[in-house]
Amino acid sequence: MDEIEINQFGIEITRKCNMKCDFCIRGKSQNVEINDEIINEIFDSLSKFEKVHIGSINLTGGEPFLTSEKLIKVINELMKRNIKVDWLSITTNGSVFDEYIIYALNLMNEYAEFGVTLRISADPHHVINKDKLNANIEKFRQSFKGKLEVQVDVPFILPGYSHKTNFNCTKFLIDINQNLIIAAKLIR
Repeated sequence: MDEIEINQFGIEITRKCNMKCDFCIRGKSQNVEINDEIINEIFDSLSKFEKVHIGSINLTGGEPFLTSEKLIKVINELMKRNIKVDWLSITTNGSVFDEYIIYALNLMNEYAEFGVTLRISADPHHVINKDKLNANIEKFRQSFKGKLEVQVDVPFILPGYSHKTNFNCTKFLIDINQNLIIAAKLIR
């Protein structure tokens, strides 16, 4: 086989999560994470092609920052197999921060042609408060080598929730908007 081009590629790193949101699209947190064998199988299947180009890889969870070693494993496999990637994106709740995460983000930034997007699901139903979220975003920015795009996703229309809840979501978004790139999702 010659070459393959993939526009978007997603890998669920873990089902573990430190939040207990009853509306989560992923369901209840589970003590499960991707193992190295599966990561190898994913990239072995892509290595059958001489040339692989991925537009965007999104690493998700649960909370992917609870298993930063798996993030590093994915990036190392991409580099080892010389798989070209334009963007790397991680979806997180923004509540976890440590030196391994910064190492993983910087490693991704060095490898991805256009950089890293950190997508933070900032929802008023999450336990994290806006001060801690802002502090973690600032830690990410200060520790990161290069430009880090931060998107904060806040749901505006929550089926089954009151207008007051939707108003609080909007207020929460305004409260955490400190020079961030805002990507507001409409949930139907």
